[in-house]
Amino acid sequence: MTATPFTRTTLVRMAVAVAAGFGSGVLVAKLANAVGLRKAQMRLSDDLALVTGAVLVAAATYFLVLSFDRRRLARAIECDPALPASDDEAAQARLQAGVLLLAGLLMPLPVLAGPAARGDPTVGALALGACLVGLGLQSVLNWRLWNRSDEVLRGLVVKAAAASFWIGQIGLYAIAAAVRLAGLAEPGAFDLLVATLILYLAASAVIAIRLRGRG
Repeated sequence: MTATPFTRTTLVRMAVAVAAGFGSGVLVAKLANAVGLRKAQMRLSDDLALVTGAVLVAAATYFLVLSFDRRRLARAIECDPALPASDDEAAQARLQAGVLLLAGLLMPLPVLAGPAARGDPTVGALALGACLVGLGLQSVLNWRLWNRSDEVLRGLVVKAAAASFWIGQIGLYAIAAAVRLAGLAEPGAFDLLVATLILYLAASAVIAIRLRGRG
């Protein structure tokens, strides 16, 4: 059976994702050791935050590099392959890279700064300030990206947000009921934050693949 271009592209991206995941795991393990994190001290949400952050930074790097190759960028966003991407499309790719980079840094920062913050309140205050400043900057970039996006990208964001809300609402109700009725350990705010981000990323990926498959 001959693979279609979409299938070949998908397979290549899956292979890259697997390689990126493996590399991220190795990098995360070394980084955790460097800041004094021990496996016994870490929760599942900490592991997921570190891996997700590494993957987001890798994705940001990909978009940034891609934004300087106009023809590859045009193919990636499914424009006319005979024409290079426009200045506006390159700017959107760089904005997307900025949003992903900040997300990739903000997600693992509470985990990585945790050991030092517990020993020194000043470090904790500085790390919290960095989180809040980064969150504000990311919000500005997200707003600019939304204003420059076309209807297809906006539709993808809205659908992913709606799917995340519905699935998350069901999941939160099930967890809350289990906490009250079955003695389940109550999850912390960071656990729920990590779960929400991963849910949104998964919903975005599934919806994007479905839309591309229909196209």
